[in-house]
Amino acid sequence: MKLSVIIPSYQRPLDLKRCLTAIEGQIRPADEVLVVARNGDRETLEHVSARRETMKSLAAIRVDTPGLIAALNRGIGAATGDILVFTDDDAEAQPDWLELIETGLTDSGVGAVGGRDWLQFSPEIHQYLSPK
Repeated sequence: MKLSVIIPSYQRPLDLKRCLTAIEGQIRPADEVLVVARNGDRETLEHVSARRETMKSLAAIRVDTPGLIAALNRGIGAATGDILVFTDDDAEAQPDWLELIETGLTDSGVGAVGGRDWLQFSPEIHQYLSPK
């Protein structure tokens, strides 16, 4: 099975850098990594272009329409994989992320796989989120 990772990104090149480093470190490598960025987002497009030298599966997909839905739809339309995997540009996937997704989808009765989000907050914010 061919895995395509779709990452919408807008003006967060430092977050994207961390995200791509985590994708690059997967046990089961992605066959295709598509960063969907707006045409005017020069920093993101430049980062993807520079990163392609070491990450051959990486490509920049350009979108004109603002918004997450437009970016996701553009990524879906450009993807060539059998399995489409989505993540945010500020997320860092665990090294076994793609391996677990692929394993979960080997059962023909499974149509989608999701996982737990690990949210990290500062102590000041965490006090408001904890049960009382």
